[in-house]
Order: sequence, then C-alpha cells, then structure tokens
Amino acid sequence: MMLVERGVASASDVDVAMKLGAGHPMGPIQLADYIGLDTVHSIIAGWAEEFPDNPSFKVPASLAAKVAEGKLGRKSGEGFFQSRATSSPSKAESGEGPSAAPEPDTAFTFRLGSWRPATNSSRTSI
Repeated sequence: MMLVERGVASASDVDVAMKLGAGHPMGPIQLADYIGLDTVHSIIAGWAEEFPDNPSFKVPASLAAKVAEGKLGRKSGEGFFQSRATSSPSKAESGEGPSAAPEPDTAFTFRLGSWRPATNSSRTSI
C-alpha cells in the first residue's frame, strides 16, 4: 500500500508484480480488499501500537481514509479495487480508473505455477 501511496506503482501493478514475480496467488492489495480493509487496518494498528518506533507498522493514510469512508473492500463493494460482486459498472468500465487487478496471461501463469524447486533425490539420510 505504501508503494501506491507514494506513487511508485498502481495497486494493479503491485498485485501483478507479486503474483508473477513472487508466485503469490493474489496480490497484497487484492488480498486486503478480500479480507476487508477494516480488518487490515485493525491488524496494522495493533502492530503500530506494539512497535511504535518501527515505521514498517505505520498505518498507511490511504488505508485509514478508505476505512473512514466505509470503503472496506469486498464487504462494501469498493476498496482499492471495485468489487466484482457489485452490479454497478466498475470505474475502469466507465473510464474513471482501475478496477480489479488484471488477470495475467494464463499460459505464463501456468508455467510459473508448475515450477518446483530442484531437489536432490539421490541424497539419503544416515
């Protein structure tokens, strides 16, 4: 969220990078919308209280603003992304901005999803 807040990348860019680059099933911002921005806010606020000197646990202003506006993600139909569960057209469909993170090319995703780390099967335990 801090990358988005600083203007380094869009929410979609962050999510696609984490899905394709790190192999995550969904990006961190999409996950936050999925579990609820109010829940994410509560968790980060708890960490901030426990570790006040650690800037990693500062509640992002964009998250606090969305929660204050009642934009809780999937729960309310809008968060960082427009929920697909809502019947109204998304901002992307109306030309006003991004919607849910774009789905990456499925062939590329399949190749990433089928990757497994190499193991040494000849190694035996003593």
